[in-house]
Amino acid sequence: MKSNTKSSFINWFLPLFIILAPYGVGGSFSSYGIVILLIYTFTRLIFFKKEILVHKHILNFTVWVSFISVINAFRLDLFSMGFLNNLALPILFVVCLGVIVPNLNEKYFYKSYKIIGAIAMTIISYHSIRLFLFNVPAVPINILPVSPEDYHFWGYFKGKRPSGLFTEPQAFCSFIAPLLILANRRGEKIFGYLITISILLSTSSMGILFVALIYGYPIFNDKTKLYSKVAILLSGVFFIVLFNSLSIFEFSKDKLFEIDVLNNIRLSRGFVIYSNFDFIDFFLGIDKNTKSYVLENLKLDWVTHHVENDSEYLLGYLTSVAGTFVQFGFISGLLLLKLFFKLYKNEDKSFRLFLLVIVVLSFSQTLLFNAWFLFYYAIYLGLSDTKKYNSNYIVVK
Repeated sequence: MKSNTKSSFINWFLPLFIILAPYGVGGSFSSYGIVILLIYTFTRLIFFKKEILVHKHILNFTVWVSFISVINAFRLDLFSMGFLNNLALPILFVVCLGVIVPNLNEKYFYKSYKIIGAIAMTIISYHSIRLFLFNVPAVPINILPVSPEDYHFWGYFKGKRPSGLFTEPQAFCSFIAPLLILANRRGEKIFGYLITISILLSTSSMGILFVALIYGYPIFNDKTKLYSKVAILLSGVFFIVLFNSLSIFEFSKDKLFEIDVLNNIRLSRGFVIYSNFDFIDFFLGIDKNTKSYVLENLKLDWVTHHVENDSEYLLGYLTSVAGTFVQFGFISGLLLLKLFFKLYKNEDKSFRLFLLVIVVLSFSQTLLFNAWFLFYYAIYLGLSDTKKYNSNYIVVK
């Protein structure tokens, strides 16, 4: 089922795709990265007529969410071009994954990813040295024009934290974390250490969590030898000492220690919103009306804070898991959790660390029917052994 094409376009473009993803095209329709991937998808389907592998559990979840979206469109009067866009993109993403999965080749994908990743890491390191040693603002590099409504994403940290080619340090870490997993999987330890250093230099608290997950995961693997587990634990203690001692981690330390678990925008706020729903909204969700709902129905301190600080746009931010419950209702949320379970139970067991990262991101970031969804699931499913686990797929020829 895997493509043997050495220079398959997708193997070289996928790492670049996520760098192009923040740049909008056609208003709110999509981004340059997504448009190029969709063109690739339909070119393969129309001119090459190769088989595609549609993951049945992802398809089932997507169809249900689309069904709920249509119900909510009638119930909440949401019909518009934006609604049609939101309805079409998830289905298109499933088709896109179906084309990518059989054509991704780990050897050639990794070669491309390594080159583009090395460039991104070098920029992060350069910005970090200038920022921490010479106090030169680490302004993000935008390689394409940014639309005016997206300016706040690129200037949010005002150069006080290095993010390189991305809007924020967390985005860089989300981009580079899969490369760290693949480097370790291929036994390239030195390159893995360089990736780790770049993640730590970004000062992202999510990046620190990635490092802890990726290096700590072998402790829970029965095949890991005892001396290796002891070495991992000692390395962890050493890193904690460094983390507490070095000034470059001050921002990350403050952010981690100040987390209010019951009122954190990433960890719990979506569930706080969901807990205030009435019976109908609880089961069907409120689709994309989160910000409006919060402003109209929740008279809480954090709502007032965002209004007073001109950051109302953050009131609509939801992580993938909480967002599924809020936007598409109770059954949809359960189906997403069921999807994680099915992936854990039925997919390539040697790649479970990657699935763990996907689950963590889904609870703490937005990883659903967006560019990150395509990036992570394409890598996870495309590099898993689909021949061995092909019972999970519907083969369309």
